[in-house]
Amino acid sequence: MAVKEYIAGRGSASAAKIVNGVPGLFFPLGNLKSFSFGLTVETGENYETESIHSQMDASWTKKQRGKVELEFMDVNKANAKLLFCARIDEVAPSTATGEVLAAALPVVGNILTLKRGLASSVVIKDSSGAPKTLASGVNYAPRDGWMFGSADVLDVTTGGPFVAPIKADYSYGAQSRAVLLTSDIEEYVLRFEGVSKTNNRRILYEYWRAKFSPADKMDLISDEITAPKSTASLLADNSKQADGEFGQMGRMTYLGAPA
Repeated sequence: MAVKEYIAGRGSASAAKIVNGVPGLFFPLGNLKSFSFGLTVETGENYETESIHSQMDASWTKKQRGKVELEFMDVNKANAKLLFCARIDEVAPSTATGEVLAAALPVVGNILTLKRGLASSVVIKDSSGAPKTLASGVNYAPRDGWMFGSADVLDVTTGGPFVAPIKADYSYGAQSRAVLLTSDIEEYVLRFEGVSKTNNRRILYEYWRAKFSPADKMDLISDEITAPKSTASLLADNSKQADGEFGQMGRMTYLGAPA
């Protein structure tokens, strides 16, 4: 009797960016909440008109398409590039001088924001002829030790009168930025090394051209680990033979025998 191939899956996924038709090195997509794929065949149909039943007497394939859906729990820089069509910028430690925080004089309850986080040695001054320095803990209170580059305005009279604009000099540490929707939607080779808990069967899933769409939602307030979802359209690789070893859309390879 044939061994039943039930799948209760686990596994790891990786991707390799395609440049000029050539895939680069694979990188891991990290821990995923879900990984699923599906295929769709659109058919044409013809119905005879010689009888009162109008029975279908012919059908043919019009279109074939596939997609992969992934929920990412590991929102690292490489995955942010996929999820949000982002350009990744590495910012080296440096200093800022005379950065304008407020064009008009702020009021109590406003929030002053620097252009960069991880700030230190922050000095905030006004634009008087002899600039006056606003005092930390008196005129403003840094949030989380300037980690986010922001401070609450507490008082705008003590030490004044102050003249707008309000400016800052500060140092900042190394940081990375994912600049949203600034990169073209790129193509990747996608693979999933799967194992079924039912029988320890290993199956390798490979997709030759996967084009990711941006995630449409990412929960930033949640009691659970956020898992933004992205859908990748599967494109045909016409450099491969449809009836060859690889196929044009992808393949599943059953490795070894079920345990």
